[in-house]
Order: sequence, then structure tokens, then C-alpha cells
Amino acid sequence: MGGTHLTYFILRQLPVLPPATYAQPCPWLPEAPSYSSFITPRVLELTYTAWDLKPFAADCGYDGAPFVWDEARRFLLRCELDAAYFHLYGMTRDDAAYILETFPIVKRKDEATYGEYRTKQVILEIYDAMAQALAGGAPYRTRLDPPPADPRAAHHGAPPDYLVALWAARGIDQPADAPPTAPAPEAAPQAPAPTHWGAGQTPLERLARIRTLSDQGTRQAVAELTVALTDTDTNVCWAAGSALLARGGETAREMLEAFLKHAISQESRSEAQRVLKELDKH
Repeated sequence: MGGTHLTYFILRQLPVLPPATYAQPCPWLPEAPSYSSFITPRVLELTYTAWDLKPFAADCGYDGAPFVWDEARRFLLRCELDAAYFHLYGMTRDDAAYILETFPIVKRKDEATYGEYRTKQVILEIYDAMAQALAGGAPYRTRLDPPPADPRAAHHGAPPDYLVALWAARGIDQPADAPPTAPAPEAAPQAPAPTHWGAGQTPLERLARIRTLSDQGTRQAVAELTVALTDTDTNVCWAAGSALLARGGETAREMLEAFLKHAISQESRSEAQRVLKELDKH
């Protein structure tokens, strides 16, 4: 490919389904008004497995807790999506079988574990069930119980306090099924919601906020101090870590451990690990 630009002429040659395709009725599942309504719940359950991805889930129209990482369910979700896309791209059963044979590592691992190429077998079984529905037979029925993206397949309980504080700072609502939590303190009641902790404030103002929080000692204050570890200013990040270390206790340890399980920068991770290591010495 000459140059680094993705021109219209190159784009038109890529085997990508046009967006309008997903708005068409799903022929193997009459109760699904569109292909999108079949695909979206499966993509959502595969993707939304941590509270960090709540904004993505909200964009998909889901306002509940993240889904449990269940390998058996994830396998079937992937198989259903593979079979659906074979149909969407107009692949015959022989085409699908041939393509699946081009994944030798998947085949080798399946045969070593299950004694057969299980992935290929299940995808083709689902493909056949969809084909039967397309030919006028019984509508396709998922093997998943509960069905994809059903709240019964999700975690139970509230998100970590530090994430609730972070969402409040970003103006993101809590999930509908989460217990009510006091919002994080705001620097100015009339100001628009900041995009991240301390947005619109100078480093000196953020440091002053950390000193105020370190004097409070409440669970909400510890949560906001944990959020402050995401500050891009290394001095502010270090000050937040030092305040958490000085506060100590199980609440700080609990929030730091939860903090490390989520998507954070290397600087934030290093500071959280430093504080936990020091806490372990006491």
C-alpha cells in the first residue's frame, strides 16, 4: 500500500458490512427486530466484564452490573457470533467448514482437550440451526440460559467506592441496581462536571484538596484520594499516595486492591503498589 492514507477507494475494497446491514430484520430470529439486536447483547456480555467499561455498556443501552467471566458462556457467545457472521457474509456451510480448518492452533488445542475440534463442531451446529430457520423451519433458539446479556448472568453488588467517586467526578450515573451513594464533593456547585479528577484546577489547588481529604478520614474521602492517584501530575499522584499511606487501615487497602484490578496508567499502578507495599510493613 503506497502512502499511509486510507482512501475511499481502499475502503470500498475492504470486506466490511455497511452499517445499514445491521438495521435489517434478523431472519433466523423473528422476535429480533434487526441483526443489531441479535449481535449487540452477545458483544456486550463478552466485553462488559469490569466496572471500568460502564460507559461502553451505557452506549449499548445496558445499565446493570458487569457480566461474570464464564468460559462456557463466552465460548457459546463467540460461536453464535461466528455462525451469524458466516450467514451475514453469505458463506455456504462448506465455506464455513473450510475457513474453520484454517485455524490449526485452535484445532490442536481442542483435540488435545476434548478429543475433537469442538469449536468447529459447535459453530457448524449453530450455523445449521440458523440455516434451518432461514429455510422456514423453527426459529433459532440460543443454547445460553439465561440468554445473552441477561442481568442474571451479571455480577451482584455495588461497584468499588473509588469508581463511584470517579464516576461522580466525570458526571457518569451509577448503575440502576447499585445502592445509592453520596456523590463526590464538587469544587464548585455551579461548575460543569469535570472530565477527570481535578479538571479545571491547578496542581496547587489539587494538592490543597488532597490535604483537605487527608484530614477528613471518611470512606468517601479515602475513595476520592484513591481516584486522585489517576492525576497526570506526578507530584499530585505522589501526594495522594502518601495521604493514603498516612491514613492506612483496611479501607485504604481494600480500595487500592480494587483500584489495581482496573485499567489505570503505569504511573498510577506504581504508586498504588508502593502504598500497598508500605502498608504491608505495618
